[in-house]
Amino acid sequence: MKRYFLIILVLGFFLSTPFVFGGECVHVNNGTLVDRVGGTIPPTGYDKWGYDYGQQRFKGTICSASRGEDPFCKPPYQTVEHMESSKQRMIWNDAFISTQDCDGDGMLDRHAGFDTYIGSGAWIMISLEGSYTEKGVTYRGKSSAKHIAAEPTDVLRDGKWYNSKGKYLGKKLWEYFIFTDTCLYEWTE
Repeated sequence: MKRYFLIILVLGFFLSTPFVFGGECVHVNNGTLVDRVGGTIPPTGYDKWGYDYGQQRFKGTICSASRGEDPFCKPPYQTVEHMESSKQRMIWNDAFISTQDCDGDGMLDRHAGFDTYIGSGAWIMISLEGSYTEKGVTYRGKSSAKHIAAEPTDVLRDGKWYNSKGKYLGKKLWEYFIFTDTCLYEWTE
């Protein structure tokens, strides 16, 4: 009887402890985590680029979303000008970018428990509003899209994702995501 009690006690300990990554998790509110470019993530609120990792959202511009790394955001502009004036909003789930570091690398976890985003259930919704000028023509409007991580049974063919039964799911985005649910509103001259 004592042996069963001990087994149940040990099993209960392991089930109530974060053991997936082998240690304690550090929440973004701790103030010690860094973003992908090495900047310290504020424990609450938005960083200078417009990311609020604790609330899993972004509010800024196309250029601030890429931290100015997008080639279109660096003069001399290529084909699209004034992208900085377009407003961008994003929200995402824990599988896309978590609010915690549980693997001990000092950064927020992505696709926690999975080798890649595939099968993780990750998603992100992106909304754009504003204007841009291309070849002398100014376009104004709004758009939104939801991007989801592919499932392990999905198949990528010629830049397009299909489910295991051959149904088209959407175009490839990034490496493991499906570009889905696009809504365009009022993109006019």
